[in-house]
Amino acid sequence: MEECNVVFHLAALIGIPYSYVSPLAYIKTNFEGTYNVLEAAKNLDLEQVLITSTSE
Repeated sequence: MEECNVVFHLAALIGIPYSYVSPLAYIKTNFEGTYNVLEAAKNLDLEQVLITSTSE
């Protein structure tokens, strides 16, 4: 991400029923993954980060 001005964060696990089966996988991917993208953007002083979200 060092040479980027904008980051689009679109990655996530979907499927609410499956989150009950494997909640740690969802936490690791959705929460920790988003946190990592935001931290990297902050450290690199990016101009924009676009995050999308949906329940399905």
